Amino acid sequence: MNWSPIAAATSVPLILEKLKNRFPFVEKPDKYPPYSILNERYNKWYIFFSLLVFPSMIIGGYIVLMLLQKIASWWVPDFSNAIFELNTDPLSFLLPAIFLGILTGAATMFAITKIFLGKRNEEYYYYSNWRNKSDGVKIIKLFAKIITPPAILLAVLMIDYYSVIYKDNITINDFTSFTTEKEYTYSDISRIEHSTWEDDNANTNHRYTIIFKDDYDWDFSTGFFSLSDKKRDAILNHLINETGTMIIEKTD
Repeated sequence: MNWSPIAAATSVPLILEKLKNRFPFVEKPDKYPPYSILNERYNKWYIFFSLLVFPSMIIGGYIVLMLLQKIASWWVPDFSNAIFELNTDPLSFLLPAIFLGILTGAATMFAITKIFLGKRNEEYYYYSNWRNKSDGVKIIKLFAKIITPPAILLAVLMIDYYSVIYKDNITINDFTSFTTEKEYTYSDISRIEHSTWEDDNANTNHRYTIIFKDDYDWDFSTGFFSLSDKKRDAILNHLINETGTMIIEKTD
């Protein structure tokens, strides 16, 4: 299981908490009424909007996830002649979708408050910041500046991430080589290495690396690929049969 999306989801509260400490609430008594008056005006609105925050982010993340999966299916070339094809696991797009979904949900909430409160939304945000003891607008804006570029870059690289095994050759579009494909024949394979490691739950994980004669390492068994053990073993058996190469156990 790819735990990256789960790790990303758990990191979000930590990031927001750090930003919260950086942007504490600042009272502006000359510009806005006292808290008691603001609370009377906006307490019900605060509860209403708070109930919409998480659903809007979840829906935003789902929309981004579906959009990325759709773009990926459209972008990847036709592999009709392939024996095996490896594409990004659709669920791996959760990683960028979580962050972009949060920003989509935040933008949606800004729009909703504007629709319901009109020109009063600025005063409402002041009240909301007072209740949360931090400047939420500044936090979201900085969060967007920090997260948006790497999230979009990650999504683009994942969309263009694939490897294909044909009858006579292998095409590899590595994770970091956007639109740049490597072409190899079976005779270019030097060896196949196998290594294992244990994760934090004492589960044994396997890594199979194809080493080509130009010293390029192709590790198709880990990363963002959608790959079952059955498919992995079928690919390995095919490569062994085509090249006569045996798997070498690699020890540290």
